[in-house]
Amino acid sequence: MSKDAAKKLAERGSARSHRPTGNKFVKYIGSNWSADSNTLPKESKVAPFAAARRDAVAKAFEGKIIVIEAGPETARSNDTYYRYRPHSAFAHLTGWGAETVPDSVLVIDARGKKQKSVLYFRETAGKNTDEFFANSQIGEFWVGSRPNLKQVSALLGIQTKSLKKLEADLAEHKKKHVLTLAKSTKLVEFVSELRLIKDSYEIAEMKKSVAASIKGFEAVVKNLGKQLSILAVSALLRQPSLPKLEQKAMT
Repeated sequence: MSKDAAKKLAERGSARSHRPTGNKFVKYIGSNWSADSNTLPKESKVAPFAAARRDAVAKAFEGKIIVIEAGPETARSNDTYYRYRPHSAFAHLTGWGAETVPDSVLVIDARGKKQKSVLYFRETAGKNTDEFFANSQIGEFWVGSRPNLKQVSALLGIQTKSLKKLEADLAEHKKKHVLTLAKSTKLVEFVSELRLIKDSYEIAEMKKSVAASIKGFEAVVKNLGKQLSILAVSALLRQPSLPKLEQKAMT
């Protein structure tokens, strides 16, 4: 196979049909949508616990800039991605779990008397740009409306900035002062061991999970003997409050 043929074959996976361009189309496709809400949410119950965890990290690595990345999405096939799961350390230190925007980064500045943390993330592309409909990762047309910088800040009780500013902000610090999970084994060990000791918030959440699991299995047991598909059983586990789900046998 020639190099040109191999190149064309490799490009097939990322090939897309031509998309419309021009200000008129952008204005048209972005019109007649409901207005985005700018209402600030209440601070999450996990926020003070996450702040205490960041304090512990800052105390252990005094004088350093700690960078904790959430990580990117993992492609399943072409532009189809697996359900996103942020890095455990990131979720633990921010309190931002399943709703985390991929590629977000937490920076903890432990150089002062009190740690300063900043959460960097990629804002959703608005309706006034072609990314609104053309970018399947951040376009509102694809991912729906997401909270803005101020809303995430209010929810998690942490300062937020655009991911675009991360590189410039880190460039202001000497590399020897910056610690990342990729380059510091001590940091990896510390944040991992920090999660071994559960605080009261985590214990309460674990109890909720156990209770939900019990209800789910009880719902399954009550339906044993019925010819249910895997999807039906999955529905029972997701909605344990409806154990008497009526469903015909499925093949």
